[in-house]
Amino acid sequence: MHRCPPVNVRGTPFTRFLAAEACLGCLLSLNACASLAAPTYVVEKPAMMIPGQPGPRYPEELLATGDTGTVRIRVVISPAGRPVMSSVKVLASPHPAFTRAALDALPQYRFTPADIGEAVECYLDSQHIRICERGPRGRKVAMPIDIPFRFTPPRRASGTAPPAV
Repeated sequence: MHRCPPVNVRGTPFTRFLAAEACLGCLLSLNACASLAAPTYVVEKPAMMIPGQPGPRYPEELLATGDTGTVRIRVVISPAGRPVMSSVKVLASPHPAFTRAALDALPQYRFTPADIGEAVECYLDSQHIRICERGPRGRKVAMPIDIPFRFTPPRRASGTAPPAV
């Protein structure tokens, strides 16, 4: 039996978050595939952070050094628009204090959930012609996203002394 490799949707592997797997070669060709009869879905609108939310607090322990950096976190956004904290993976971080600050801020963030667009059900008819049927639209689904948290030290008012160490 043919085993289909994962499909990338807009460059990110989402197969475990979709209702069915199908390899791109099977969907584009006339060859039969074990998953060809299963519906496949298109992520029309990926999960996104709602604009205007405050950034994480700069760690007090780094005020004296004034370090800057970016923490990149991957997290699954639920259909309700909330981060699934059990899915968090830190992809990159220049300092553990930045990581803690980003993880502390993440539960308060809100997102627009991913939207699966037209479901496409494909099958081969008796003459081996691929037929695709459109299905319902607008279903909210869980989807992973990468979030960059940028840290820069807060500006001091002019004429004030640096923080005591």
